[in-house]
Amino acid sequence: MVNTFVPPPSPNTDSIRLPTYECQLCDDAVQHSRKKLDEAAASYLAVSSSIKAGLISTLPAKSNEDTLSYRCSCSFQLLAPNELSMDEGEVGVDRGFRWAMRNNYEPVALRTKKFPVALPRIQSGMEALLDVMNDDFSTSRVFTDGLTGGTFSCSWNEEDLIVVLHYGAPICSTQDWTKEMNKVLEKCAFTSILGRSKKRVAVVGREPPTLNDEIIIMGDDDDDGENVAVCYEKPEGAFFHPNGNTMHQALNWIQGAFRTISNDIGRKLRLFEMYCGCGAHTCALGMMKGIMEKIVAIEIDQRLVDAAERNIELNGLESMVKVFQDDAARVGRVGGIANYLKKKKLLDDSGGFDILLVDPPRSGLEEVVCSFAEKEVSIEWVVYVSCGKEALVRDLARLETSFSVEKMVLTDLFPRTTSVETLVLLRRRRKSAGEEEKIGGIV
Repeated sequence: MVNTFVPPPSPNTDSIRLPTYECQLCDDAVQHSRKKLDEAAASYLAVSSSIKAGLISTLPAKSNEDTLSYRCSCSFQLLAPNELSMDEGEVGVDRGFRWAMRNNYEPVALRTKKFPVALPRIQSGMEALLDVMNDDFSTSRVFTDGLTGGTFSCSWNEEDLIVVLHYGAPICSTQDWTKEMNKVLEKCAFTSILGRSKKRVAVVGREPPTLNDEIIIMGDDDDDGENVAVCYEKPEGAFFHPNGNTMHQALNWIQGAFRTISNDIGRKLRLFEMYCGCGAHTCALGMMKGIMEKIVAIEIDQRLVDAAERNIELNGLESMVKVFQDDAARVGRVGGIANYLKKKKLLDDSGGFDILLVDPPRSGLEEVVCSFAEKEVSIEWVVYVSCGKEALVRDLARLETSFSVEKMVLTDLFPRTTSVETLVLLRRRRKSAGEEEKIGGIV
């Protein structure tokens, strides 16, 4: 088959679309970031009596560059050469394979081979894969038959890139697919390629498909103030923070809070963490060896527990950090941390835990978790990482009897969208107002 497709000239910025994104490339993204965070802060003040104006700060995007090339994970629909996007012209024109995103359940072509919001490594991978499909139909027939879309997952440091190809029907010949995909893997420099169809998954490249990653965090006195590298292995398909920039902002803020608390009480900290995922916060905080004494973390997803255990091992934290597969609500139901640790036959609970760190899904905390936090009197501080405003407001109201908000920061979770990530530091209320002590110096 002869490929007669002639790609169109590169589109200008005004013609490139970001489907479902509120702020387009031609808009002022810095102003958009500031406005949405200010409006979110104002909305918190309007609906929650727990939050006072002087306690809220925001971290908006500082430049237009901060609002592009940041997403570590992106999924796209694939439009076939003669398949029409909802706003494209006449039917029957060969436009080649194109990436698209859905808007109100309808595909919208990107009008570019790349998605400007994705990390540069993903953008180059998107372009390379389209070029393979459009430049030589004869060699792409096996892997393009039935192909409906692709998901690109990249490490924060951009060293690894995994591509998942989604098929509407089972891959007819796994052997032929694998042979062709090995060529694509080499040509496009992907870490792994997965072909995923109903009841069937084929893999080429690294197996099991994982992203090997590294982030650099601020060191502490044990490290002579030098920055510290934290290593991660993240299994394909498991959740990890999709914006490395926001992840760094959150870690820096949490680290600052922990340092201040440690200085305030004059000793190392004991942390109980819920919804720990693959250990992104867990390992970074554990590497603060001059600040942390011990960490116990729980996560309901066994794949993430396995990943967290591997990451704990990679960073040499086995003696400090323990992680278990469990439901956060169960800790409250068994009567608190002491009973939970006893059932797990874990290390002794002398002195309890100083801090509870929670990073729940958008739906927030179960009521039993809030009740547990209130009753667990050794917990003096709660750090809450939230991507759901309504759930956060509800949970702060549940915690208000026992905890007051000390500090709160809003970050731009996904620039150019309406999404915001909020970090809150709460402290247990004193018996009388005169005994209340405020922690300063947390940015």
